[in-house]
Amino acid sequence: MMNSRRVQKFVGRPSATVTATPVIEVRTPRVWARLKFDGADANQSLARLDSLFPDSISTVGLDHRECIRVLVQSRKMGSSLDPLQLSRLKNQILRPCPQAVMIGFASITDPSKLDMSKAAEVTSALCGRRVGPAKSRMTAISADHRIKTLFPPPSISSRWPAFLREEADNFAPGFCRAMFYYASTILHHPFEDGNGRLARLIATSSLIKDGSIKNPTLPLTYILIMECRMDASLLIQLSEDGDWDGYISSMSRTIENYAEEFSKSKSLGVLKNVP
Repeated sequence: MMNSRRVQKFVGRPSATVTATPVIEVRTPRVWARLKFDGADANQSLARLDSLFPDSISTVGLDHRECIRVLVQSRKMGSSLDPLQLSRLKNQILRPCPQAVMIGFASITDPSKLDMSKAAEVTSALCGRRVGPAKSRMTAISADHRIKTLFPPPSISSRWPAFLREEADNFAPGFCRAMFYYASTILHHPFEDGNGRLARLIATSSLIKDGSIKNPTLPLTYILIMECRMDASLLIQLSEDGDWDGYISSMSRTIENYAEEFSKSKSLGVLKNVP
């Protein structure tokens, strides 16, 4: 229980004198009114990225380590990847079968209508094994596992689909709504494993449904994984202060920076094959 644990707020790297892993209680913030931030700049940036990376390998079904492996091997193979090499790279990296991602997209055509049963099937496909509802409140939210996080109990996590239905209309279609789906899934933590993969797939499905992007490739999923440390700290802050405008605007700036950097790059021939 929380009373038996020391709770700390994680800021930056833990000092060398810290002996215990920081424990943070994550709450699911409510949404009381339509947000002011409309995400228009982020939507434009996603569209630019979508046009720059039309043939990228989808990272929706990958965890952080797998995404890093894709990035490293793609760069090693250079800019001359042919379709056969792309296919081999997908099969080599993806632990779940490559078809699992597309099965997930076919199942989640409208995130607002998702239920626990369908979500469990999709999450199991993404993880390559049967995944059930979360049973324990303790898990790690950070990629380096230096933060132990106390998520809401199963009785609250199971209300995750209802939360999506009740609150989605408070967020503008496109990037804002996608980030709502993403953050809500992570913070509710409905399943024992694969919540990050499910969250990225739902967010990307939402972007495709809203017409923000055409392909389930690089624009959002890769950036969320590569910026996982920043994303984790923002999610924890969101759970503490409930500032959805602040969270989404911060993520928007990250998307805009990626779009600007990639647009200016002189090595798009190499970048084209980065997942």
